[in-house]
Amino acid sequence: MAAGLTAAGFTVHLHNTKGVLDITGVYPRHGGRDIKVIIDEDGYAEIRYWNSPQAPPDEVTGLIRALTRQIP
Repeated sequence: MAAGLTAAGFTVHLHNTKGVLDITGVYPRHGGRDIKVIIDEDGYAEIRYWNSPQAPPDEVTGLIRALTRQIP
């Protein structure tokens, strides 16, 4: 997982919090806030990114639909 995120341009950090391992990846965005991905060993994944308040709703929901296509 860490190698894949690194290959995609993320800076990766491994953490052990209360006995649970997780990977945090940070992707720098020029002119915007960084994208942050957190994946723990239990399978929980979180993606955080800044969305422009001026972004059209179809752009925002399109990204969410693209992400959820991977969910069985």
